[in-house]
Amino acid sequence: MNPPILSSRVIYELLIMCFLSIISITDVAASGNNDLSGYLYYDAGAVIFIQLTSNANGSINGNWYFGYMDSTTHHFEIEHKPIIGMISGSNITITIDKNSPNAEEKSYTGTLSWEVLNLAMPQHDGTINSLHFNTATLDKYNNIIAQLKTRSQQYLADKSAAEGRARVEQQKRDFIAEVNNLIRIIPEKNMRIDKVIEYLRQEEIQFHNITSKINSYYSKAKSLTGDRYAWQRGQIIYAMNSGMYDTNTVNYQVQTVKNSYEMNIVPLLEELAQATQNCPAQDEMVNISCQELHDPGEAFRAKCKAEVDMLKQLEKTFQTELAAQQAMISKAGQIR
Repeated sequence: MNPPILSSRVIYELLIMCFLSIISITDVAASGNNDLSGYLYYDAGAVIFIQLTSNANGSINGNWYFGYMDSTTHHFEIEHKPIIGMISGSNITITIDKNSPNAEEKSYTGTLSWEVLNLAMPQHDGTINSLHFNTATLDKYNNIIAQLKTRSQQYLADKSAAEGRARVEQQKRDFIAEVNNLIRIIPEKNMRIDKVIEYLRQEEIQFHNITSKINSYYSKAKSLTGDRYAWQRGQIIYAMNSGMYDTNTVNYQVQTVKNSYEMNIVPLLEELAQATQNCPAQDEMVNISCQELHDPGEAFRAKCKAEVDMLKQLEKTFQTELAAQQAMISKAGQIR
């Protein structure tokens, strides 16, 4: 009996099955080394390595390895998913196993012709790209993975360095803007302090004048002795108390100036101190701004010290004059 004559299609399928079986046998025999065979595709930003094993009924299974640089973060990512599929003649369907963790079921169709695998890959924009895979070893896949990782790391390092330089430049611009703002407003504050110091001098005179007025009342009260002048002495003591009230009013106004200094001038002094601490710098533009800040900054510090000294002096004057006024009022109340 003559053996059956096989059609060319059947022969082709048998050859493909045999080829995949050889890959499968090699996979098992070479398990644990980098000589494992599969189908490899790669470009500038991605690499895919597919290992397949065929069964007699045309079903296939295997592994899908995918390494790529994320288009947004440029970090290098690696995915490994089991696959299943079917082969019929030169046509092949590969499906990513939906039972694998975090996997969506995706199917790709294509053709398998000896050592070449072509797969149609749908894109996000609706187009379809045909990817051309060639047989290759796992070692080649790992080499490409290493190259892509190096490229990703270099990109991220360059990006980080560029961002660092940009931050330094921005910090420099911010600092120069801060210094220029100080240069602009300090003369205005100096003028304000001059006016405040003159105002405080007048307030100090007020303290002395009130005490002198109360003293004149006290002298008059001392001249009015006896019961017949009791009412007049009462009126004088009332006027003396009104004078002491005026002293407290003046002091309240002085405290308002002190509070304004603490709220508006002290923060500016701290800002000036911080800016001065950052000067000089290894940058010509920064140093120019620092030099322009020096003279007005020193003048501002001196005027601030003068205002603080004046406020301290007024506090002492207030306490002294108030004590003298209270003593005279007390003595006036003892006159009979």
